[in-house]
Amino acid sequence: MAPYNWMDETDQEQEHRDFHYSTDAEWDRAAAREIGEAHPDRAWILTDRDVWHENPFYRGPAVPHPEEYHEYDDYEPVEHYDAHVGAYMSHLLADIAF
Repeated sequence: MAPYNWMDETDQEQEHRDFHYSTDAEWDRAAAREIGEAHPDRAWILTDRDVWHENPFYRGPAVPHPEEYHEYDDYEPVEHYDAHVGAYMSHLLADIAF
């Protein structure tokens, strides 16, 4: 067994203080950058954390944010939305064996 060396503990402590721990946001931006580089045809990149990022490698025409809503968009609400959702949920629940 090697003798105890107090310098090893000090070195580890210093390394811990000097190390840069990445935040979740930094990891997310890095993932978006990597995906964007592989897909320069996409204006927006959706990461695993459900966050949209502008693709820095995209060189096409300007594209609005995917979740952006404008009053001038051709938005037509579904009539009787609750009935549609209820019917859809009933269909899903019918397939589940309890």
